Amino acid sequence: MGCEMKVKSVTFNWFYSEDSGEEFSSYTVGKTTVTKIEYHSPMGEGDRHYCDVYCEDGCVMRIFNLNSVEFEN
Repeated sequence: MGCEMKVKSVTFNWFYSEDSGEEFSSYTVGKTTVTKIEYHSPMGEGDRHYCDVYCEDGCVMRIFNLNSVEFEN
């Protein structure tokens, strides 16, 4: 896995709400200002999966609380 596969979208921060049922946050390449998402797999004991989300303005968000990662075909 890792660098050779392109990430299409990521969902994170899933939680259950009495009002709405399941809720979560997500980012998708090409929507809003997201230009690229990179997936990083753990590199040793104690390390975690995470994604870096890159935006048009240069901002990079590191997401640790992943629920699903969708890769391009």
